[in-house]
Amino acid sequence: MTGPGPVTEATGSVSPLDDGYRNAAEFLRARLRISIGEARRRLALAADVLPQTGIAGQQIPARREVLANALASALVPSRSATIISTALDTVRQLTDEDTITRMEHALTTTAMESDPDFVAKMTKRWTDVIDQDGAEPSEEVLRQLQGAFLRRRRRHGLHHLEIFATAEQYETLTTAMNT
Repeated sequence: MTGPGPVTEATGSVSPLDDGYRNAAEFLRARLRISIGEARRRLALAADVLPQTGIAGQQIPARREVLANALASALVPSRSATIISTALDTVRQLTDEDTITRMEHALTTTAMESDPDFVAKMTKRWTDVIDQDGAEPSEEVLRQLQGAFLRRRRRHGLHHLEIFATAEQYETLTTAMNT
């Protein structure tokens, strides 16, 4: 793949600081022989589960301490940890810190006992309970969904229509159909 690094012109030696990779994801991909997507996933997870060093040199604990401890002791697969971390980030602005802590504990316990597919189902349930309405759709999305659609072939002489309309359009349609 890549050699030991570029040779500096002045000394003719290889710089230990330059390994020849453009970024950390490429380095992990080459060294661990994993996909670039997997390398990026692991790097994103690291920001949540590894302690950091602050600007003044102080140690900052991991953002997700419960998850970090379970991951460090190999009780939780990294794929499950990514699913949990992503879900916690999703609901971060929608609920209080106590709920997020309970969610982290519950999902980490689930991840210790189950596979990543089941963890994904449980994170979806938590997210759906916290954000019951889901994200507010944009005007563009609403315009794309709007319209009248034929959903089934004619049965028993009747047609099946499905209509997605704004509140104003709905009022006009119901008035026209009721007359």
